[in-house]
Amino acid sequence: MEPVNSTLRVLVVDDNVDAAEMVASLLSMLGYETSAAYDGESAVSTWSAGRHDAVILDLGMPGMNGYEAAKRIRAQCKSCLLIALSAWAQPADVARGKQAGFDHHIAKPASVDQLLEALDRRLRAPADAQ
Repeated sequence: MEPVNSTLRVLVVDDNVDAAEMVASLLSMLGYETSAAYDGESAVSTWSAGRHDAVILDLGMPGMNGYEAAKRIRAQCKSCLLIALSAWAQPADVARGKQAGFDHHIAKPASVDQLLEALDRRLRAPADAQ
């Protein structure tokens, strides 16, 4: 795991505060600019208030779940990177995630390499494809 040279801004969202903070801290140590939110409504408002390039979202959150948050964020940003990071990883969950606008679906527990690979695809994508 090597640090990245990135200006990619990543919002990490999980109702498990420790999980959100751990992922955000890890990505920050690797060179990403990160922030965290702890529920779907906060995710949408944090997204709206800031300039993020990517969101890593848990799906099973109380109140507004990750699917609904993804739909609302996708409505604001067609080119942002949305990554579902969830224990909900059955084929029906993945299909529902695609309908909500997720680009990637990673099952918990995820490896750092899985997260970096999903983020790295955005870094390598041509500007006109974003």
